[in-house]
Amino acid sequence: MHINTGDLALALGQKVYQGQNCIQAWAECGEGHLVEVLNSVRNRILDFTLAIQKEAPGAGETVPGSSGDIKTERVSQIFYTTVYGGAANLVGAANDSTITFNISTQDFQSLERVLEQNGVKKPDLLELKGALESESVKNPSEGFGPKVSMWIAKMMQKAADGSWQIGLGAAGNLLARAIAKYYGVGN
Repeated sequence: MHINTGDLALALGQKVYQGQNCIQAWAECGEGHLVEVLNSVRNRILDFTLAIQKEAPGAGETVPGSSGDIKTERVSQIFYTTVYGGAANLVGAANDSTITFNISTQDFQSLERVLEQNGVKKPDLLELKGALESESVKNPSEGFGPKVSMWIAKMMQKAADGSWQIGLGAAGNLLARAIAKYYGVGN
């Protein structure tokens, strides 16, 4: 199965291997991975259903407008919490939301805090710290160094295979924006 990685090939460019340009990036998964995705979806839907039942035992069985109904904002909040995980950034109904990071330039602790809040594990953070410390980036707006780029590719693979509980598009956006903020580039 081929999984679209968005603009990852453009982001990697010539940063992974000097003198060579990445023209395509992809992720591969086997039958076992698909079974686990289905299991995860089924379990999250079940958790969502049980949470709704706990909140309003008569939801769905009463006449609309009666006191047994549950507010749509509360349903959205339960959905985001159970389906996207307990550490969801957005809870409730929101349109055109902007998420900002509090990452100071060259401050690894602030970068680490943001990535940890988004599910990046400690060993991966230590690997990123080593990559950042070993590479001096003269102009970060031109891209990251090869070690940081390889770390990003590894994390994208984890997002694709489900070992990092985040969507593939969200993972790429999070990593690129957070690391750019660490370098002092971007908003």
